[in-house]
Amino acid sequence: MHRPRASHSATALASGEVLLAAGENSSSNGGYVGSAELYNPSTGKFVTTGSLNTPRFLHTAHLLATGQVLIVAGNHFGSIASAELYDPSTGTFSTTASLNTPRQGHVSALLLNGRVFAAGGYESQTRAWLASAELYH
Repeated sequence: MHRPRASHSATALASGEVLLAAGENSSSNGGYVGSAELYNPSTGKFVTTGSLNTPRFLHTAHLLATGQVLIVAGNHFGSIASAELYDPSTGTFSTTASLNTPRQGHVSALLLNGRVFAAGGYESQTRAWLASAELYH
């Protein structure tokens, strides 16, 4: 990879490439990484792609039916509720609707109806473990 990262996401794209997004390391922006890379398994090489609008880690990511990747919540100097979409055709990230509750370390799943279910996690402002869930559509 071009940049060391941990607590990032890895999402297989329709092209066969893998999007590695965000994460944390000790040498950047308070430890939060806003960059992204594509791994091509055919060549074994990594190339950089667009950067996220908000550096984050402990987030989740899902390939949507549109071919875009939804990046959900995570941590950036505290739990965040924001979400972003990665468009592989342009290599760019754009902001999209936020969750109602900031969360990090949560789980999420892409449902058969195309919605993304996000549940649990931790909200650092209130220092509370979450027993809530919500749907992104």
